[in-house]
Amino acid sequence: MAGLRKVEKVVIGDCTVFHVTVHNIDETIEKTKKNGGHIKTGKTTIPAMGWYALITDPDGNTIGLYQKN
Repeated sequence: MAGLRKVEKVVIGDCTVFHVTVHNIDETIEKTKKNGGHIKTGKTTIPAMGWYALITDPDGNTIGLYQKN
């Protein structure tokens, strides 16, 4: 499923968030901080599935992280 929307102006951070699967979410969060990124939403449990987190890169783009159980 996908969706598009029309916007009047583009605002940094107001965008589609793509999620990537990582092997170790804790390690990826630490690497993010060490390399100038920020944690938008810390490690959060998805019951019976795994964990997710939202990070922002140094340019302000939000990226979702996902780790399976």
